[in-house]
Amino acid sequence: MKNKFLIITLGLITFLGIAVLSFIKISLQDKLLDQLQEKGVFISNHLSDMSLRPLLTENMFSLQMMVTDYAGSDPDIKYIYICDQKGNVISHSFKNGFPTGLIDINTLSKGQGVSIKDISTEKGLFFDIATPVMKGELGSVHIGLTQENIRKNLQNIIGIVVKMIIGVLIIGGAIAIAFSSKLSRPLSELVNVSDSIGKGDLEKRAQVKTRDEIGQLAQTFNKMAENLLISRNELVESNKQLEREVTERILVEIDLDKSLTFLHSVFDSIRDPFMILDDDYRIVKVNEAYAQIKGKEVDNLTGGICHRVLNGREEVCENCVVAATFRSKDPCVKEKRSTLQDGTEIWLEIYTYPILDDDKNVTHVIEYTRDISDRKRSEEEKKKLINELG
Repeated sequence: MKNKFLIITLGLITFLGIAVLSFIKISLQDKLLDQLQEKGVFISNHLSDMSLRPLLTENMFSLQMMVTDYAGSDPDIKYIYICDQKGNVISHSFKNGFPTGLIDINTLSKGQGVSIKDISTEKGLFFDIATPVMKGELGSVHIGLTQENIRKNLQNIIGIVVKMIIGVLIIGGAIAIAFSSKLSRPLSELVNVSDSIGKGDLEKRAQVKTRDEIGQLAQTFNKMAENLLISRNELVESNKQLEREVTERILVEIDLDKSLTFLHSVFDSIRDPFMILDDDYRIVKVNEAYAQIKGKEVDNLTGGICHRVLNGREEVCENCVVAATFRSKDPCVKEKRSTLQDGTEIWLEIYTYPILDDDKNVTHVIEYTRDISDRKRSEEEKKKLINELG
């Protein structure tokens, strides 16, 4: 009886210890790796947004400084490199030159979103996270995150838990040996009483008070469970701060995505042609109505120089109402006759409005177009009627 009690006690402690180790090894490791990926996607998206202006202005020095600063901001970041739209590396954080074999591991196709690849090297496992810059039209950002810090932390935690389990096994074994002697006597008497009852002595009663021993045994397991709970809480507490930071960043990213989605929805809901240009006459944003009236696709217009993609010119068009707004810093309007792809002639009324920065400089111009063909036809018919009456 003593050996069975000892074996059951040690077996139960071992089982619970294995369960804790399995939880740490599987659940906690997967969660930490997921959090590492989420952190990497957030950093990659942010770097993609921040690199937009240097790529547009071809400011390679600013781009390299940004890559260097980001690479040194987090110990999990092992490398960063940025490719142009042709897949050529234009900036990286490698001190001894860019490894040529890395560029083909995680390439992005046109229109593809964020891509995450597992990389196994002599230095350990990495996540390579690729994020397109402006839907890939300006290139892509690649970030390499090492998994070794997570694995080292897990190994340290597992080592601590194993030592605690061994300590609990030793303590539990000593307690089991001590209490099994006390438990064996009432249990032996209970066995004797059972034998007596089996033989027909129905008046035989067992004088066993097991409340104290069972209570002490339950208290022992409660202590063991409490120790295991404390161990688990210590493991969870060590990751709470990281979880909070990642959660806050994810929430900020979600809010930004919602805001951008709302703005895109509002922009595309405008039925009249609508376009925003920067001071280089580059089309920053254009809605579907504008693309349709020009017989173009939105993606083919966005990012292009206005007079090039619309009129095939290398110079700004004569009497350009957008140029007038850049010069005057005031809203402008003009009427223009235009011919659609099907040969239909229409009249357009073009309004331009300046967008000013804090120094009252025009950084962008909004071009809003209205089809006034009906009004023009009405005016012509009115003139014709007046001439006929006169």
